[in-house]
Amino acid sequence: MIHRLHLFTTNAYLVTEGANAWLIDSGLPRDWGRLLRAIRALGVEPGQLKAVLHTHGHSDHAGNSKRLREEFNLPLVMHRGELARVERGENGPLTPASWMTPFTLPFLVHHFPGFTPDVILDDDLSPIIRDFGFPGKVLFTPGHTMGSLTYLLGHEAIVGDLIRGSLIPFRRSGAGHFYHENATLAQQSLQAVRARDVVTLHPGHFGPVCVGK
Repeated sequence: MIHRLHLFTTNAYLVTEGANAWLIDSGLPRDWGRLLRAIRALGVEPGQLKAVLHTHGHSDHAGNSKRLREEFNLPLVMHRGELARVERGENGPLTPASWMTPFTLPFLVHHFPGFTPDVILDDDLSPIIRDFGFPGKVLFTPGHTMGSLTYLLGHEAIVGDLIRGSLIPFRRSGAGHFYHENATLAQQSLQAVRARDVVTLHPGHFGPVCVGK
């Protein structure tokens, strides 16, 4: 089951199956208390998590990851394409991809506690399933960043910043993200996700998106 953890500007997700749970993304450093409360509200202690999996390595998706490892001994999993970014603890240049980009500038946090992931993925994404028992599938979906990943569970997909939800509450339409390293590649990755018979996309920002809207 996918549970949305609504943080300050970002969504993290808790995936549960029976007594097992996995965290996908960790929010900004300022989200620390809110993140822990959201996990515990679902009956899961942070130290019981199997792993912290990442869609990508920007500050609002990996900002608490180092602290989660330090305080709860949780393994951190990420694609190699994000390695330089998270080791620096800095977003690096962000390429605008929307006319709305200027409105996001007051909310940007460029720096976060840097770390080296415990599991660094290349073409082989199977360690997420083999070593940590993740109950879904994992796709390499570059475009927003060159190491972005999508997590598939049945007819649902956690897509990070491949797309964003609607700015209008409860509206299940989607739109292009404010930033993409390669917008054309992001669109191709989005189509690859949709081709997997996905009905609902769970983005890193705003609410869920119904495929077709």
